[in-house]
Amino acid sequence: MKTFFSTLIFLFSTPLFAQIPGQVVDTVVCQADKNQSYALFLPSDYSDEKKWPIIYFFEPAARGSLPVELYSEVAEELGYILACTHNSRNGSYDRSFKAADAIFLDTQKKLSIDFDQVIFSGFSGGSRLALSLAVISEAAYGVIGVGAAQPPTPAYMVMEKKDFKYVGLVGARDMNYLEHKSFKTHLNSLEMDNLLLVSNLTHRWPETNDFRLALLWMQDDTDKFLSSIAEKIKSEKDSIPLSDVLDLRMLINDKSVNPDSKQVKKALKEENKIFKKEQIIKSAITDTMNVAFRLENTDNPSYDWVVRKVQKLKSQKTKSDYLQEKMMVDRILNYVGAICYESGLRMKTQGFTLKALVAFAIWEVVYENPVFANWVKARIYASDKNPKEALEHLEVALKSGKVKKESIFREPDFEGLHDDPRFKKLIETYYN
Repeated sequence: MKTFFSTLIFLFSTPLFAQIPGQVVDTVVCQADKNQSYALFLPSDYSDEKKWPIIYFFEPAARGSLPVELYSEVAEELGYILACTHNSRNGSYDRSFKAADAIFLDTQKKLSIDFDQVIFSGFSGGSRLALSLAVISEAAYGVIGVGAAQPPTPAYMVMEKKDFKYVGLVGARDMNYLEHKSFKTHLNSLEMDNLLLVSNLTHRWPETNDFRLALLWMQDDTDKFLSSIAEKIKSEKDSIPLSDVLDLRMLINDKSVNPDSKQVKKALKEENKIFKKEQIIKSAITDTMNVAFRLENTDNPSYDWVVRKVQKLKSQKTKSDYLQEKMMVDRILNYVGAICYESGLRMKTQGFTLKALVAFAIWEVVYENPVFANWVKARIYASDKNPKEALEHLEVALKSGKVKKESIFREPDFEGLHDDPRFKKLIETYYN
């Protein structure tokens, strides 16, 4: 990063913010860099007369308003400012660091921030970025990592005890569920304050209740935290893995279940068997997908094998009555989808258009989401200087009515289409 947030706290300036507290503002343009913007929420009783805790979000698909809207009610209750950049996304860390610098500088100039109560949070690749920023800047009081833990670069990893709290939020159906459990063990070994909250979700931002729990724990609100944990156990004990339920019970010293009983030990053993089976299946699929990508088309045995395996797993989930098996299937499918998504975008960036299209063809089989699949295909063709194919796929996505106009103009891959008469006609047709 060109600047570090740890140095920014010493640069004081008069708050200049004039937006309406209590409302989510979709786009705040950074004064120092008009190409950078962010979504923002201020509590309804916000005033420059006091310092406020703030949560900086990082969203892997640059959907800046998403986490701010999701958690504005919690922020209102507990008194937090929320801000999420529109410019940080999975991919280049340099781009994301630049976006982080921009939002740090702008919010510092415009808002009255308590720099002892700064929290970084992110989902998936944004979670890894949030942890990276906490490690290199030493500016965070806490990190709330959702759906992913350690970043891939050693310089940004937690390799020794750090002076911030960490909460992991992950679904038991998330492909990074086991990663979060391993990371918790790692943080425990470093004697770092940490908490892992598991829900019955796939790879996505968590429900409001779990994010609220994370903040209650961060601010040491013991009474509300413990009562909320008790409610979580009551409502979710039959929908998340037993090992996670036992961890929750330990938090409130609930001894109603004996972890040493034969029944509990047997159930935990079955869980571990599922975890080992998952690793074997993921390894086989990964090897075959890598071959499919290299062949650069969907008319080959490797692609066909992956598609059949995905369909078989979906059928297995439908027929199974065993919760752990259903969760395993979801984690594997999540994993396949994530590998295809990340590999596809990386190959697009490197100019391997056909490989990227194969990756997203598999992604579409996993998620059955033609709107987003066509959106990404449009991006791939646009970056490959193929406007005809790009606009055809973009139009399919626009027909759904689910694509925001501002999302199109924020997408860098589409910048080369802006002057194309066919692009202008699409915009007029669907956003008239």
